[in-house]
Amino acid sequence: MLRYSQRFESTDDSAYIQYAIADKPIPGRPTQQYVFRYKNSSSATTYYRNWFLTKPGEKPDEWLFQSSTADEADVKCYDYEGRDYTFCHWTARYQEYVVEVMAFLIPDKMSLQDFEKIIIKADSIMSKHLNGTSSQQ
Repeated sequence: MLRYSQRFESTDDSAYIQYAIADKPIPGRPTQQYVFRYKNSSSATTYYRNWFLTKPGEKPDEWLFQSSTADEADVKCYDYEGRDYTFCHWTARYQEYVVEVMAFLIPDKMSLQDFEKIIIKADSIMSKHLNGTSSQQ
């Protein structure tokens, strides 16, 4: 039985993970991934379009990846509150799931191409999950 979280209007089996640079701490600049599971595809679509697609930014001209599995996907980058580094976020809806990945682009640490590789891996994992072939890899 699924229980629903009061936050994000998603189920309690939603999750997130956060990564930070270990060799030089940069406060407030982690890379994060969220996976939200909604009660159905319609709820996920509504929330994706009304919340995630309203975020600021523009799709970078250099962005190449297009998911063949996601029902909808969007990437945007922008100058986040005047900080030193560009902030990018990618969001995709897969049936009743919404996946969001966010990262600061930091020279010699995280490039747009590095961010795109993370997105490709996240998309691959969701594709395997939805096809029933997910593993611990």
